Amino acid sequence: MVSLDVYRGKNRVLLVFGPSPEDPQVQHQLTSAADNKDDFADRDLIVRAMPASDPEAAGFRERYGAPAEGFAAILIGKDGTEKLRRSEPILAEELFAAIDSMPMRQDEMERGG
Repeated sequence: MVSLDVYRGKNRVLLVFGPSPEDPQVQHQLTSAADNKDDFADRDLIVRAMPASDPEAAGFRERYGAPAEGFAAILIGKDGTEKLRRSEPILAEELFAAIDSMPMRQDEMERGG
């Protein structure tokens, strides 16, 4: 079963689909995550790379309607629903703005978490 249920309620997940781990767009998205690791951690955001060569990726592509070939970045909220989708790498600032505008994130910031 293809599922992100293990993360529900605990983490936001950025799914990064691409033809291969070496794809420039995939590398750009992963580098951005590494460069902003503290901000990702603060937002409980993890990254799951889904290269086409990964057998598990096919199920996720189907479930989330990601293209069979090519790049897609899909942000999944803690509630398990899709929050943002792009066919090119998502800039960290855009990702953080989308997350920070979510009601659950607003509550987290108010509680200092």
